[in-house]
Amino acid sequence: DAIERVFVNGLTDGFTSRHERISEHLYYDPRGRRLIADDPQFIFYMRQLSRDGLLEAAGKRLPIHRDQVFVCYSHKDADWLDRLEVNLKPLVRAGTIDLWSDRRLQMGDQWRKEIEIALARAQVALLLVSADFLASDFIQEIELAELLDAAKRGGCRIVPILIRPSLFIDTPYLSRFQHANPGSVTLSEMRPEEADRVLIDVARSLKTT
Repeated sequence: DAIERVFVNGLTDGFTSRHERISEHLYYDPRGRRLIADDPQFIFYMRQLSRDGLLEAAGKRLPIHRDQVFVCYSHKDADWLDRLEVNLKPLVRAGTIDLWSDRRLQMGDQWRKEIEIALARAQVALLLVSADFLASDFIQEIELAELLDAAKRGGCRIVPILIRPSLFIDTPYLSRFQHANPGSVTLSEMRPEEADRVLIDVARSLKTT
């Protein structure tokens, strides 16, 4: 706990009497602004820790580069995710975009943590909007909350795609974002080739992101 407090405080105060146990293992050089360790056992212990684990224990987090296209959807609309993936596949194959949906989760993954990382990396969020999408507590409280906060800070572009009729227009926190559908017609209300044309337009917009 004492080590964590020192990291959190940024080690700006050196090792005072409040950190007597730490000073047995570490010396803080204020002129060089560096830590010096001269305890082989302690050095061995520190080398067993991952950098990310140490930062997490200290309450710190390295900034994550936003470089992914995150698909936010209801599993009840999985067929529309299929169609979206087909239309985006040329960009994925060329390495133009890194498309992420929860289909990338593998058996044994810490799924909640993987989703949190993906949300933090979202440069663009494609929202497959339907009544089921709006009804999902997980989407609204976890995924959308993070994405909308990132959009507010300018870190993520929100692109709603209206796939089935819903109360999207009556949902101000979403309808303020320009959706992809001409005339607000949902994809399910279009002919298949018209729906594909909307998804192709979305794909083209991602090429310039």
